Amino acid sequence: MLDHLNDDCLCEIFRYLSIKEQLIVTTLNERFRDIIVENFWRKKYNKFTTTGDKSFDELNLLEFQKFYGYIVPHIKELTVHTTADRKRV
Repeated sequence: MLDHLNDDCLCEIFRYLSIKEQLIVTTLNERFRDIIVENFWRKKYNKFTTTGDKSFDELNLLEFQKFYGYIVPHIKELTVHTTADRKRV
């Protein structure tokens, strides 16, 4: 049924999904994946940082790796933060 909707309608539906739900939709078919990657992730995550976005908290490691695989070709700036405690000497 969703296959019959145009891209604008699908974008409006996909806008209300969490990152985890969008990731699930990307596995359904190539068209849905392309819509989500191109209309949401490509623009939002071209300057990617590993902290500050709580939407990633719901992803497990495999899901994050899959998500990262989709956006890595579009990343223009990457900031990586560590959660490791640093000892002061």
